This record gives sequence, C-alpha cells and structure tokens, in this order.
Amino acid sequence: MQLEYEIKYGKKNQGCAVADKPEVYNIPPNETYPCPLRIIDTCGFGDTRGIEFDNKFIKDMKNLFDNSEIYDLKAICLIFIATDTRMHSRNDYIINKLLSFFSDDFLKNFIIIFTFADSLTNIPAINVLKVNLSFAQIFEDIENYPKFSFNNIAYFIDDRINYDSLFNDNTRNFNHFLQYLKELEPISLENTKKIMNFRIKIEKNLKKLKGK
Repeated sequence: MQLEYEIKYGKKNQGCAVADKPEVYNIPPNETYPCPLRIIDTCGFGDTRGIEFDNKFIKDMKNLFDNSEIYDLKAICLIFIATDTRMHSRNDYIINKLLSFFSDDFLKNFIIIFTFADSLTNIPAINVLKVNLSFAQIFEDIENYPKFSFNNIAYFIDDRINYDSLFNDNTRNFNHFLQYLKELEPISLENTKKIMNFRIKIEKNLKKLKGK
C-alpha cells in the first residue's frame, strides 16, 4: 500500500525501526467500517535517538497536519504490551510528550490497546497503568474505560488450528474496536496546532539563547 505521505513528500517506504517521519495509511471503506479510515503511525517517536529527534518529530507532525487534508482526529491510540509488569521509562516519556502537545480536548478520545494479550481477562499491564501518575491524567478509571486487546502471537505460530482460532478472536476484537471508533466524535486539530507552534517557537528561542 502506498502512503499518502509518501506521495506528497516523495518519501520512500521504511520500516518502523528506521522510520524518521510519521507514516500515513489510508484504508478505503469496507463492510466493517463504511467510512474511509486514516491511520497515522508515529513509529520512531520516543526512541533512542533522543530529544532532538523528538523535537524534529513534532515539527514533522505539524507539517503533516498543515500540508495534508487532516483537520481533525477521531482517536489517539496508546499501545501497551499486555504482559508488562512495570511501566517502562520510554512509555512514561511518550505519554508525557503526548500530553504536552495535544490539546486537552483530546483527552476523552485516547484509546488503550493491548498487544500480545493471551487472555482478555488477565492483563498485568492494567495494574501497572493504574498506579502511573502520567496515565492517571488521561484515564481516571481504567477498569471501566474501554480497552481493546489483540494477540499478535497468531502471526508467529505454525499450528493452523490455533492460528485460525486466534485470528478469529483478533478479527472479532478489531470489529469491536471499529464499532467504538465509529461512535467517537472527531476533534479539531486547531488547538493542537497552536500548541505545536508555541512549542516550536520556544525551541527556536532556546537555541538562540544557547548560541549567545
């Protein structure tokens, strides 16, 4: 699938491990989700390349919003590994970064997604998120907040019977996710763009001060 972002900016397709800009995927309407679905993959954000790369990433997101027909977002998905028993510093860092440049009106449209979930009822990562202060700013009651779980292990096994079972479970869970997504009201990016502009301006001023 060719990316809209690649078409507009001539960017070559790259894997998540080396991607240096947000990727945009456009999925046409289908029986499950009757409206066009656009997914922005922020892979690379919060990785080992440091603060300078993340500052660049914010600029890239701002450029994407400014130079494409993206005026609003329906949801921001936070993805966690279901079996995690502690909050990794990278996850904590990413949550704080997201809170710092998305406007407050997006708080109600954050969605929790767990991957590698062997069980839909026993997810250790939920207990980790309960006690995380940054996360508590978004979700006051995680127990009752909508959560969606997927078992990625289906793509790594050779057992056809188990594969089919896991695939069907994932399909059912994904359909529930899409149904929930359909009911969400999109939120304008206007306030978020203002925050991004402000952060970019502060960064420029700090660089000027350091250069003196």
